[in-house]
Amino acid sequence: MRDLYHNIQASQAIAPQTVNASAVNSSIINMAGFNSVVFTVSAGAITDGSYAVTLTVGNQANLSDGIAADPSYILGTLPAFTTANANATLRFGYNGNFQYLQLTLTPTGTTHGGLFSATAIQGHPAFLPIA
Repeated sequence: MRDLYHNIQASQAIAPQTVNASAVNSSIINMAGFNSVVFTVSAGAITDGSYAVTLTVGNQANLSDGIAADPSYILGTLPAFTTANANATLRFGYNGNFQYLQLTLTPTGTTHGGLFSATAIQGHPAFLPIA
């Protein structure tokens, strides 16, 4: 049997929280030592509004040079949530060359909001096994 455990690193990008009035930024994910990443964005209950995920990329650790990720480097589609897909987990990947990545979850038309979290799963490490 093949071993995935020693070939990936999972990091909390957005801690579970209610998103309602303002955008939420994830932690900045450092891709040093990894050649691929998949993000999972999970929604719990969503009472109203819509929520769009965007990805900012750059080479400065604080993303002072951050730009929107080129859609041609997005694997799948950037998630969008409404009450119709509450209690769902959606995923997308990124295969560009920038070192630092950050998700932003932006609500529109919300009063009460929804519950969300996100995880970054980095793979294809330069060195194995992952500690």
